[in-house]
Amino acid sequence: MKSGLFEGMRFDRNNRREFLAGSVGACLGTRYSVSKEPSKSYKGPNLILIRFGGGVRRAETIREPHKTYCPFLIHEMAGKHGVLLPKVEIASDPGVETSHGHGTLYILTGRYDKYKDITGKFLSERFVPQAPTLFEYFRQAYDIPAHKAILINGEDRPQEEFFSFSNNHLFGVQYRCQVLSLYRYKLWLIRRQLGEKLDDATKGELVKKLKKLEEKNYRGNEMLEQSPGIDEFWQQWRNYYGDSGLVNPRGDQLLTELALQAIEKIQPRMLMINYQDPDYVHWGPPAFYSRSISIIDDGIKRIWNAVQVNERYRDNTVFAVVPDCGRDHNRATSVPFQHHFGSKSSREIFAIFSGPGIGKGTVLDQMVDQIDIAPTLAKLMGFETAQSSGKIIHKILV
Repeated sequence: MKSGLFEGMRFDRNNRREFLAGSVGACLGTRYSVSKEPSKSYKGPNLILIRFGGGVRRAETIREPHKTYCPFLIHEMAGKHGVLLPKVEIASDPGVETSHGHGTLYILTGRYDKYKDITGKFLSERFVPQAPTLFEYFRQAYDIPAHKAILINGEDRPQEEFFSFSNNHLFGVQYRCQVLSLYRYKLWLIRRQLGEKLDDATKGELVKKLKKLEEKNYRGNEMLEQSPGIDEFWQQWRNYYGDSGLVNPRGDQLLTELALQAIEKIQPRMLMINYQDPDYVHWGPPAFYSRSISIIDDGIKRIWNAVQVNERYRDNTVFAVVPDCGRDHNRATSVPFQHHFGSKSSREIFAIFSGPGIGKGTVLDQMVDQIDIAPTLAKLMGFETAQSSGKIIHKILV
């Protein structure tokens, strides 16, 4: 059993759910589960799951390889080392949205659940996963400490900080992943600074900033305190980049740097990177969009190369790349790259798989659903996503 609130206690199977739903739910507002038996040690491959975020169309990515804005992804990762799935789709069923938060949760849970902002605010996307995430399935199945399962999130979508665990009573916060982001670093830094010698005025300002940051946490039951492994990571980050926030990279380049540092210093077994910058196209200029695709492609190349020179990752890492959603082709609009209207092209995405157990340099020319990603990754890593609705994509496996 994992360490935590109930360490050392044993519960009868028949009474476990009632106890958890009562005592723990009342105290913490969430439901913990207690393992029936100790988890197994994990001996399978690592996973690097890349959300090609901000929504991208097939037109600028995979449709015309000689014109693509992501040449490394198409010509190297897929073309030489993996499998390209050019016909991945987001279901057009009622209630299945084409947005970033929804798509991310569809990828993580393998289900098309309906989500609404917890306060009903339009486009806020402060969601709570209703089904277990890949991180929870993985950590429940194997003896994986929290800091070995990491979500890297962008500063412009802080609500996705809190997709790290579901409200499912058999999983939940006990099996959450840890999060690396500028938001988490700011929390860590202010708390560390408040422990240093400060004058009253400076301390008062820091307390105000900390309160404002903590108010972004719409899931008050999530423990924002990070594990010792993450604490050490942030200390090294501070030593290198300092306190100003003016030295470290920003945008998706920041996410790439966090991923590279995590691979080197933390060595997670499961890592998800929520790239996001293509969504800047909402400001209007198409170059914001195409340039962002290239930045992600360069980031993936850097991460790929880092894996190839790392003994713990080389030949033992599954890469999976999948967009959260597509984008419209409506040239009549002032910004012809929307995705909130549920058009056909906003539901047309793709996926790329590479690594042990996966074919090389092939194309799977069949329709695949976005929610098939989760059970397929679980199959490659040796666990099950019992509550997902997706199907394992057997044809990419060797």
